[in-house]
Amino acid sequence: GNSDLSNSEGEDRSIRTDQVTMLGSTLTPCFYNYQLTVPKRGGPGSQGKLGKEVLIFANHFPLKIGAGSCANHYDVAVKTPWNRENRKSDEPMFRRAFRKLCSENPDVFPKICAYDGAKNFYTTRRLGYNGKKWTGRVSVPEFDGDNTRIVDLIFEIQLARSNIDIAGAVNAFI
Repeated sequence: GNSDLSNSEGEDRSIRTDQVTMLGSTLTPCFYNYQLTVPKRGGPGSQGKLGKEVLIFANHFPLKIGAGSCANHYDVAVKTPWNRENRKSDEPMFRRAFRKLCSENPDVFPKICAYDGAKNFYTTRRLGYNGKKWTGRVSVPEFDGDNTRIVDLIFEIQLARSNIDIAGAVNAFI
């Protein structure tokens, strides 16, 4: 049998139901004897009327970027007292340590830095150090159940890329 298929531009085309079953279904073609349609794209005011509104939380936020805004990207290497690769589970401790490092070295770090908890951080100002890289040591508590121990970490920071045109990069992406 045949079914109609509409694409996002509203053009209709037919597909055979035996083509649908080739997509990996074990159902027989008789279960596909209905019209398959791709919904048209809409915008505000053209949403569906069935169902209910659902509040969605996302891991992004609105950002206003002024023309001429530049950022600096730094590579971060964290040296730990253990003999293993750094793990994703280490990130909360690395973030705490990085915040402490920034607050203890206000002559090096600007007030606002964006650190990913692993190997990168960004700032709108260049760091206040001379030379190729900057090294800082910081001690932070590590919480393991009922036990707490002090962990010494060494951060090696090196400029990876300077004067990144943020607005240009965002516009190029969009």
